[in-house]
Amino acid sequence: MTMCYTSKHLLYFTLVGLMRDTRACLACREAIEHFVTALNLQRNSRGPLAGQKAIMSDNIWTTMRITVALLGRTDDLCDACDAHDLDRFNREFNVE
Repeated sequence: MTMCYTSKHLLYFTLVGLMRDTRACLACREAIEHFVTALNLQRNSRGPLAGQKAIMSDNIWTTMRITVALLGRTDDLCDACDAHDLDRFNREFNVE
């Protein structure tokens, strides 16, 4: 049995696909904003001992790198993840 799609069907499938991609893109951006906020909180925290540096989670950086790749921003933002360049993400996503 073969299916014959009209131009209306094809337009519908295209629009549904675009909406799904748009929602996924928005979800990725929102997830990255949350990761950046968590990393900012970690960076601004202090350890229990005086003068102890803050530790930022490698797990958050790794998960954020995967999300950046899903967003399609493999150009500069993946490099920023690898370098743990939090300031770059603060600028890109307007997070402070």
